Amino acid sequence: MPGTRCTVAVCNNSYIKTKCSPDTKDITYHKFPSNQEVRSIWIQRCRRAGKWNPNAAHICSIHFTANDFERNLKAEIFSMFNKFLAYKF
Repeated sequence: MPGTRCTVAVCNNSYIKTKCSPDTKDITYHKFPSNQEVRSIWIQRCRRAGKWNPNAAHICSIHFTANDFERNLKAEIFSMFNKFLAYKF
């Protein structure tokens, strides 16, 4: 994930920046969902001008509420990075 940046137009968070600070180390980064309906909503809410590639983009967890996440049980069992999947935005 190093080099990952939040793609929301007004956000300056990046993986390296947030992981180096004790205040922001719990911020996580989420890929765009494959569900086209949800993906379209995420793209609109990023408010980015010009062309950009959602396939390579991430959104940081500060743009979600606790209710926006679904538990990722597979990740919890195998101790993977994101134990929660961002579903709504």
